Amino acid sequence: RSRIDRMALLQPTSKLTRHQCIGRHVIRAKPLVANIPRAPAGSRVIRTQPIPSSSASSSPSPSSSSSLGLLKETRVIDRVRYQAKLVFDNFDKDQDGRLSLSDLQSYFSYCHDRLGPVQALQDLYANLVKTVTSRPEGRQSAGFEEFVDLVRAQLAAVRANKNWVMSQLPTRELSRLLQKSCLTMPEMAGVLATFRLLDVDNDGRLPLAELEAKAQGIEKQIVDGVLADTDPDNDGLLTFEDFLTSYHKERPTFQIMAVMAANCLAFWLIFQAPVDMTIKAALALVLVIKPQIINTPIIKVWTIIKALIDGFRARQEVGGGGWKGVFGGSSA
Repeated sequence: RSRIDRMALLQPTSKLTRHQCIGRHVIRAKPLVANIPRAPAGSRVIRTQPIPSSSASSSPSPSSSSSLGLLKETRVIDRVRYQAKLVFDNFDKDQDGRLSLSDLQSYFSYCHDRLGPVQALQDLYANLVKTVTSRPEGRQSAGFEEFVDLVRAQLAAVRANKNWVMSQLPTRELSRLLQKSCLTMPEMAGVLATFRLLDVDNDGRLPLAELEAKAQGIEKQIVDGVLADTDPDNDGLLTFEDFLTSYHKERPTFQIMAVMAANCLAFWLIFQAPVDMTIKAALALVLVIKPQIINTPIIKVWTIIKALIDGFRARQEVGGGGWKGVFGGSSA
């Protein structure tokens, strides 16, 4: 049994083999992996509970549920977590790592001024207050992990609201920023909401020196490596467009060429059609005003083709499988 205990401690939970031994219990890896939250690309996962020492592991666990709970209690380490830390510190006045009910109310008012009266956000605030007030007297406060979960839920609610970002930015500016950053509308909404939450003075500017001094982890690397070089007038203040630079995606050149070719073909077909010139002009005007009629299907088809090609390459790199593996079949 002692040998199994040592195996359970030495083998990381993020790389499970066919069976994983924990204490005297043998559990299958497949259901465990399905219950572990996936981390976004470029992020890491940490435990929120300490790993048991060898002395503690020598005694058998009371039930396998504790082992399952240990594997489930993981937290994603990404930019949102460190950005939430910057906001959390502004409201944790006594620096005890907890936010009281009055601190939470101040934060809710803070968010209302920056994100607006979004009903989904109001529901999040009400649910958190209900959870905190249901606790015993003297423990009615929220910890940092609860605050991170709240911020993630806020950003998700804003991204799900199709009209929010359009109500916050002029249409022409929004279109320009979308094209420049290669982000989607929900992604742009999430970045704008993040910027607003970090904007303590609510003046549309982020002090670069303050970010450099307080940012930690991944966010500190982004501030020093990207944002520090995006202040064009060297005034030490970052606008939203400056901040957006750290979220820019690589411009897909071939995808843009495919979209342009599809638009040219569409216009050519319109003017070659045997219809009245007035109808041709009307159809062309529709394509100019609503380019997504052509662009969205082309981008979706391009994404599917790219996913198939990437899947084929991945199968080849790990030992073959070819197109059968991409489409779900098994290779001989």
